[in-house]
Amino acid sequence: MKRKIKVSIQRDGLNRRLLTVGEHVDGSLIFMFPHEENQPDGGTKNYEHHVSLHLSPYALGRTITHTWLSDLGKKSARAFVKDSERGLLWPLATKLYPLLTDGYALRLKKKEEHVSLGSYSASDMTTVIVTIVVSEPGGLPSIVRGFNLTELKFSMFSAGLYESFSSLPESSFGVTSLLGTTSQQLNNVPFGPSPEIADGTFSMEHSELEAHLLESAQYVTQRACEMIGDWAAGEGGRQACPLEYAYLVSSQYR
Repeated sequence: MKRKIKVSIQRDGLNRRLLTVGEHVDGSLIFMFPHEENQPDGGTKNYEHHVSLHLSPYALGRTITHTWLSDLGKKSARAFVKDSERGLLWPLATKLYPLLTDGYALRLKKKEEHVSLGSYSASDMTTVIVTIVVSEPGGLPSIVRGFNLTELKFSMFSAGLYESFSSLPESSFGVTSLLGTTSQQLNNVPFGPSPEIADGTFSMEHSELEAHLLESAQYVTQRACEMIGDWAAGEGGRQACPLEYAYLVSSQYR
């Protein structure tokens, strides 16, 4: 691998790894997330989750592949972004992180680079959300209201990490949202609804990005809220997180 960058955030002064970005010799990128084994409802255990971005070998465009390895097997989802004169601008994923325990501790190896997204405290009662947006070099909108941008520059692509915080307190639940153009598969068997853009889609306009960032952050917050409520109800308690829980985008923790 040509380069490897570990991205972290400080929680109460301790560096916690959010993701690792690797660049291959051919310029393709891979985004690797820490595995999430502990789910309070005893549900699926994710042992590996990564996203790859590369040139499509059979068509003009970019192919994005999500891969999860879990106790259920291998799950995958893909998005194909067609080439256009406007260049590449596409959100790979929005991730709401669970409680960043010691399992997220940052460990750097020789020649690995390190980028920090800032810091926050457990007393802030907040949850970290990061949306990964990729573009051609220099093609990222630098200012999006309410979001902190950290740009990682590579030979063929730029990767923008748009960071925000939810007013939802940290929990054991993590949520990932993505845009796909093909059906998801579990152990090579399609499942779930088929996307309306199965033949691929064109890059996002700069003017569309802010709305997408906000909507994605709201979605993962609401989904986490529902999961917390379902778990609390299953434990015989009251719903701990009402769905009208306010979502707050803030850069005050930078």
